Amino acid sequence: SAGGESKAAEGPAAERGRELIGRMTQHSFKVLNLEMDEFLESQIEVFDQDPDDFASGRGETLEQYDSYQKYVTELERHFDAFAAEEGFGSSKECFEFIERAVSEDMVRQKKQMRRLQKQLDRLQKQWETAAIEAQTIPKKTRQEIAAELKA
Repeated sequence: SAGGESKAAEGPAAERGRELIGRMTQHSFKVLNLEMDEFLESQIEVFDQDPDDFASGRGETLEQYDSYQKYVTELERHFDAFAAEEGFGSSKECFEFIERAVSEDMVRQKKQMRRLQKQLDRLQKQWETAAIEAQTIPKKTRQEIAAELKA
């Protein structure tokens, strides 16, 4: 692969982090669009209010806050179940693992970008040197090139 690094060189934690993020994304989609659909539909009316309430400072109601708390509880239940299936003690532990994996991957990506930039800088200098040399070397005539090809 580019830069001479393979997936194996990244280590199992980086690969597990990417795989976990993929599975969590799929799980989140399923939870929010399927499993919690009935709950979310049941809460819509609580949030049906005049937009002027927000501008006037009345804002959210206690009923809306209660609905939000139920939503958080329901969401935590789903993500705790996901975390347990993945071998974590809690969703917090799972998210911390993901955060570490992403952070480590960012550090690795930055190192790889620095290596690539050094390679690009080296190649640019080689190209510039070749371009300067090409300008200083007398150009061959068509007859000279043809003679070399025949030889």
